[in-house]
Amino acid sequence: MHVLSNLDPNGVPTKPREPTGTECWHTDKSYTPTPSFATLLYGIEVPAVGGETLFANMYAAYDALSIADQQRYDALTVVHSWEQSRLKSGSRPPSDEENRAAPPILHSMVRTHPATGRKAHYIGTHASHIEGMPIAEGRTLLNDLLGYATQDHFIIAHQWHKEDLLVWDNPSLLHRGATYNETREKRVLHRTDVRGGPTF
Repeated sequence: MHVLSNLDPNGVPTKPREPTGTECWHTDKSYTPTPSFATLLYGIEVPAVGGETLFANMYAAYDALSIADQQRYDALTVVHSWEQSRLKSGSRPPSDEENRAAPPILHSMVRTHPATGRKAHYIGTHASHIEGMPIAEGRTLLNDLLGYATQDHFIIAHQWHKEDLLVWDNPSLLHRGATYNETREKRVLHRTDVRGGPTF
């Protein structure tokens, strides 16, 4: 369990000293060999305005592609990196020890869900570059694909109420937190990740 909180030791809402990356589109723990299969998020304190959790449907984004683009992406493998993710979000660089604990990992750009049999993009801010492609070229492609896959018509937003419990399927979604007034609004969430699940 992780506690996500913007409260200081005195219980006063405050802006984090450095970006947390939660406002970037991501799928949980994709930089690990056994990423999160499901995530549970429980609202203890929630903002009255803003702070929604946004979800982008990676099934729908994949299905809307041309057959040629689907086949192109099906063949690609992506390097997911916690270090690169932190750099992209503006967070502090990880230590050598943290990098050793979470080295870069390969995942297919498109994965078939074992329960539904449907294909979905597996991308997001943890995706660093594309294996076998010049880094700059691969990152441009990933950025373009992320922009496409997070268009408004692929997105739903959950407006939080106290004691809401969200449970979602990480392999088929990207998610991020919407902005809110961090120095006025309290936001405390308890997050639990269910790792692993069937290999795919």
